[in-house]
Amino acid sequence: MNDNTNKEVEKLAENGGDGKKRVREGGAKKKKGLSKQTASAIYMGVALCMILALTFSMVSTTDKVNKTVEQIGDISISFPDVSISLPQINESYGGFPDNDEVAGNVSGVTGDITEPESESEGSAPNKPAAVYVRPVDGAVIKGYFADALVFSETMQDFRTHSGVDIAAPVGAPVLAYTDGTVAKVYDDPFMGTTVEINHEAGVVSVYKNLSADRAEGIKVGAAVKTGDVIGTVGSSAIIEIADASHLHFELWMNGDCIDAEREIASLN
Repeated sequence: MNDNTNKEVEKLAENGGDGKKRVREGGAKKKKGLSKQTASAIYMGVALCMILALTFSMVSTTDKVNKTVEQIGDISISFPDVSISLPQINESYGGFPDNDEVAGNVSGVTGDITEPESESEGSAPNKPAAVYVRPVDGAVIKGYFADALVFSETMQDFRTHSGVDIAAPVGAPVLAYTDGTVAKVYDDPFMGTTVEINHEAGVVSVYKNLSADRAEGIKVGAAVKTGDVIGTVGSSAIIEIADASHLHFELWMNGDCIDAEREIASLN
């Protein structure tokens, strides 16, 4: 063969070799393309399964929530009625009576105290109301001046007067102001023979300028009733000796002197 023929054969051989090479490269590319498509399909399938599972879970959860809400809606809650009653103020126990009801009784010691009625048959009977009397019959010749000065005929000066002087002749009976217990019997160096009686609610009645002869049984610890005779009017109070014959009467409550003149003003 000549040179031209050899060249053509080589050229064909070269072309044939290139063709095989292109065929191999094309097959490889085709295989790569198929692998990518398969992977994409798998991914899409997995994603679809996840979406379906999530959707199913959400539907199931929604059903449970709806059922729970329905159950809660069926529950009814009721509260018992509560009734609160407030106590009323009883004027006999710490209320504020009108001035007309006091009738001159500024401290509230003297006067009728009515106990509340019994609510049941088996309860204790009501306690009788307290009763008060004037210690002697007579006019007031010197009133109560614990916060002011009054002239003393005996001492010829101005001084306070913690009680009330009630005119009564020497020997006139002196009566217990109300129920109580004799607390003291003594001779005061200025006000003479004195008897003190304790009563309820911290009240103490004091009888001065008595005669030395006391009524029988009047001693410390003795119980007395309203109107019991505890002694007689005397002339033993040397600082009031210039005044007309009288009983010096005082009232105290919880250690404080109160206006005895006002307390006995409404008593017969």
